[in-house]
Amino acid sequence: VTSDYTFSSRFDNQGGIENYSFIGAFEAVSGYTPEEFVAIGGWAAIVHPEDRSQDARDFAALKENKSITTEIRIIRKDGQIRWVRIYGYPLWDNTHQNLIGIYGAVLDINERRLAEQALQESEERFRLISFVSSDYTFSTRFDGPGGFEHTVYGGAFEAITGYTPDEFTLRLERTGSHSD
Repeated sequence: VTSDYTFSSRFDNQGGIENYSFIGAFEAVSGYTPEEFVAIGGWAAIVHPEDRSQDARDFAALKENKSITTEIRIIRKDGQIRWVRIYGYPLWDNTHQNLIGIYGAVLDINERRLAEQALQESEERFRLISFVSSDYTFSTRFDGPGGFEHTVYGGAFEAITGYTPDEFTLRLERTGSHSD
């Protein structure tokens, strides 16, 4: 899979990283060779500034011997911001009861996150347009003698008629009238 990679890291006696290992598309995701990655300071150097607190919480969980699954942004070597999902598992020293390393996997989820964001923005625009619209639209579907389904679209229905869409539907159902 070209957008995924696995990793492992080991800590030295002072808690610093002594060894990184990557298998898969590490360079395709980060833009860095493993040597460049180590030289710039490793993982902390590529985590997006707005996601550093989430990364710190994730690391704290790993230090408590808990696995993590998280989504954060990284900054690639070329400056591009990418969303990734990280599955991290603690490498635990049972004798000393401490974290001695981390292993896991990274999945590039940038396209999915961008699509979700675009959908949310589109839905918000539609909601705002409907709210500020001075008109409304509706549809009525008749399904036999006296039976109908009435749907109102748009934000101005209540201002124009004095009814909420639900109140209007109930009124029509009570009166059996379609001419209100």
